[in-house]
Amino acid sequence: MSDNKDYSIDDILAEFSSFSDNMISGSSPKESPKATPAPVEQTTPKTSDPTLNFSSDSIFDNDELFKHESVTDFVAEPTVRVPASRPAPAKPPVQNQAAPRHSRPGEARHCRPAQNAPEARHTRSVQNTPEQRQSRPVQNNPEQRQGRPVQNNPEQRQGRTVQNNPEQRQNRPQPARAPRQNVQPERQMRPTPQSPAPVKPAAEEPKHENRGLAAILSIVFAVIGIFSLSWVLKNVHPDSGTVTKTSVKAQMNLAEKFDNYANNAASDALSDLTYIPKIYTIGEDVNVAPKPNPNKFGSTTDPQEVMKVIESAAALLDGQKVAFNPDAKFIPGSEIKYYLDDTILAITWKEDIDGKCCSCAEIKIAHGSQIRRKVAGDSYSVGKRYYASDMAKECNSVVAINGDFYDFRQIGVTVFQRQLFRFVPDKLDSCHITSSGDLLFSYAGELYDEEYTKQFIKDNDVMFTLSFGPILIDNGELREVSSYPIGEINTTYSRSAIGQLDKLHYMLMTVNYDVGYTVAATLNQVGQFLYDKGCSKAYGLDGGQTSVLMMNGECVNHVDYGYERTMSDIIYFATAIPEEEAAQ
Repeated sequence: MSDNKDYSIDDILAEFSSFSDNMISGSSPKESPKATPAPVEQTTPKTSDPTLNFSSDSIFDNDELFKHESVTDFVAEPTVRVPASRPAPAKPPVQNQAAPRHSRPGEARHCRPAQNAPEARHTRSVQNTPEQRQSRPVQNNPEQRQGRPVQNNPEQRQGRTVQNNPEQRQNRPQPARAPRQNVQPERQMRPTPQSPAPVKPAAEEPKHENRGLAAILSIVFAVIGIFSLSWVLKNVHPDSGTVTKTSVKAQMNLAEKFDNYANNAASDALSDLTYIPKIYTIGEDVNVAPKPNPNKFGSTTDPQEVMKVIESAAALLDGQKVAFNPDAKFIPGSEIKYYLDDTILAITWKEDIDGKCCSCAEIKIAHGSQIRRKVAGDSYSVGKRYYASDMAKECNSVVAINGDFYDFRQIGVTVFQRQLFRFVPDKLDSCHITSSGDLLFSYAGELYDEEYTKQFIKDNDVMFTLSFGPILIDNGELREVSSYPIGEINTTYSRSAIGQLDKLHYMLMTVNYDVGYTVAATLNQVGQFLYDKGCSKAYGLDGGQTSVLMMNGECVNHVDYGYERTMSDIIYFATAIPEEEAAQ
């Protein structure tokens, strides 16, 4: 075509249609210059495909180029190399063609060679669809670009060869790309910063007032703590006494002590509103119990007066029935004696039972620590013997009875203050007194091993053990004993026994000679007497001249031969109220 020839619109359209057909068929007119494809307007962000985002005024990013294809050669001029075997297609006239790109001043222009050959265009797949662009890793994060060196120096870029040959680009291995499942670029995942909600200023606290209140409370609690400790030290172990040198000294649980104190404090505070019984205990290592209030003792010959005392002890009895019977056959001229405070009710009397002179004592206590054992010299030893009435006075007993006289024989099982001192278990029955105040029996030979016995003592919390016997009543059943190694059980003899009526409720009994009573009793008879009184458990103690029952340190029964004999131990019941409170 000549440049000075005039063309009509139809000629131009026909020429353009002929050129399009040649392009589709793979041939291009020889006389036409190389065609440059018209720039396609991008509808996606620039970061979705860096290879399509060229700008005339931007510097080309070499890293984006190396990310998609290997470059082996660069040229200084923006010329495009076309394979020699194929002629360049003719450039169609385009009116709205993009302005040519210009290099920055003083810098050789480096651009990516255009791939206009049909083979080159077909060997490269343009990833312009959204799914294709999402599957390609886009490194547009500034942190990612900062992690690798940027070669933006012209000399560095010129030293790299650009592989612009289509065959070379087709044969080079493509790096493996991990598939991504519609994961948006990291920049799109960042949450849009939101303006923080206005924070209301907190109300100012009266710091000085709180500090002052805290200081006052600290002082109050400190005073309460000191007072509580003083009260425990003074009242839980109310009297000094002689402390035993036994290695085993079990102590009350400290939490129980403070519980008792809290209960007693509430009882004092609410005394005008309601009745709350106080809780008192006696320490295990205390050998002298609190001294009983002399004003609480009384005596009478009128049984109805005693019944009034029993009615006053309703809170202590807690619904339990008493064994005392106002219609009993009392010994003529004898007195009925009693003692009552918040922790103990004790009644003693002399009664004719089947023609026998029986001295009885009924005791109800509030805590298991109030049934105790007193040994001569306050330590387990052989050779020490005291009068029973002297020991009863020394330990401030309310009611007492003789024990097993362990120093008189060398058989049986002897425990004192939780410690096993003697272990010859094959001949005698044993009566174990636990910390809860229960009578626990073991028959002769039942405790077969010393280590087993120690574990038995520990498991059952045994405080002390009596070794005489036999067992007269066990679990509410009366036993008939035909023979026993000691005690002459089948002859009429002065007798002593201890029985349990109910929880912390006991019966003591001796059968002695007295004026008009020349015949004593057998052990089986004593068992029957206690059973008729309502005992569910009963155990025989040493008899004869040792048999003695005391109240407030004075003998209740008539002792054989008219005088006491020395012995090694007694069993006694004591009040738990401290002497200071008892005097109020």
